[in-house]
Amino acid sequence: MRTVGILVALGLFASTAHADRQTVTWLGLSMAGTSYANTTNQDANMNAGARIALTFEDAPIALPPVGMFDHDARLVPELFAGFYMNDKRARSQLGAGLRAELQLARNQAEGFAYHMRVAMYAAARLKISGPNADGGAEFMLGEYLIGDRDRRFGWEGGLGIVKRPELDASESPELEALVNIFVGF
Repeated sequence: MRTVGILVALGLFASTAHADRQTVTWLGLSMAGTSYANTTNQDANMNAGARIALTFEDAPIALPPVGMFDHDARLVPELFAGFYMNDKRARSQLGAGLRAELQLARNQAEGFAYHMRVAMYAAARLKISGPNADGGAEFMLGEYLIGDRDRRFGWEGGLGIVKRPELDASESPELEALVNIFVGF
């Protein structure tokens, strides 16, 4: 009974603390170069795929008054699912992560008839990958533009690693060079 009370209290406090958060859906294309870390054959396998992510964010930074600049730092939790494949295999991925981002906004100034909103971030993610649910991680740097109606377009790149215990220890782990191009809405 005590456990139920604690869960209800946590639910009430958590829902009020993040009531202004919104879920943003990100769709993107993924490219990955993979290679095993400890082999003499270092030829990378080139892969392509797709990814969908859900992030739980505060509203994007608002445009400041005319001629002004504004910024805001945020932590954004993420969930994602995706795959990549080549001519020999396909691997699914499922994971969660945290993104530390800096959002910048600039409104039009005298002589400049434009405004912009952009976010730059670093993300750390844990994932499971492939048919054996091998554990891994990825570390990414990226940026995205925030358009009208809070639509987003961006890219990210980074490194990943997947521990492959089913392989001979001399071939494990698998290293990944990752690039994702995405839209968010």
